[in-house]
Amino acid sequence: MSGFVLWVAQGFGAGRAPFGPGTVGSLVGLLWFLLLVATGNFWLFLLGAGIGAGVSVWICGAAEKILRQADPPSVVLDEIIAVPCCFLVWLASAWFSRGVWPSPESFFSGERRSSRRRSSDCFGSSIF
Repeated sequence: MSGFVLWVAQGFGAGRAPFGPGTVGSLVGLLWFLLLVATGNFWLFLLGAGIGAGVSVWICGAAEKILRQADPPSVVLDEIIAVPCCFLVWLASAWFSRGVWPSPESFFSGERRSSRRRSSDCFGSSIF
């Protein structure tokens, strides 16, 4: 059982990366984020993120006891679970103000960049 707990706490192996295990864990966190976005519902997103955070606290604590080390660098489940929180305000604003839930693909399209560019062009033209 302790082997399984460590495997999950170490981000399914991501925490064993020789350089930057936290960074690698954050990349895995993007997959967790995209999985939650794929639910298509803000409340399911929150539920999944909340359950994930609760499970993460327990598993990371158990891993610290197994490894006999406080906040070991290889334990990256906390980084994985934190990634959806980074996008929470943006998702909430899209859901509540516009009634739009972004698709996972929208994070990789150039559509958002072009809309930013247009708004900055408008700002620039208003100055000159």
